Amino acid sequence: RNIMNWIDSMQMYDIKIGTIAMELMEKYDTLYSTIKSNDTMKKQYINYAVYELIRLGSLGYVHGDTHLNNILINPSDIYFNENFKGRAMLIDFGRTKH
Repeated sequence: RNIMNWIDSMQMYDIKIGTIAMELMEKYDTLYSTIKSNDTMKKQYINYAVYELIRLGSLGYVHGDTHLNNILINPSDIYFNENFKGRAMLIDFGRTKH
């Protein structure tokens, strides 16, 4: 809310500001942080990340800025079924190409 109030106040000066609104992803951490930790599931999380990149590619998109900090991991999410705990989420699509 504070940033939106600030942006509104800048309009009286006729200043053009580009903004990106992002949702807070609670319980997610970067793949980089996950790999550095002692998490025994890190290989599985890497597989989840590869899966998400393949899904994106199957739709005809290339991420354009793939690195370990642009992939978030939620270790407690049940994505496929109860046997596969954890989920990867790609973020920062600013350089994505179709």
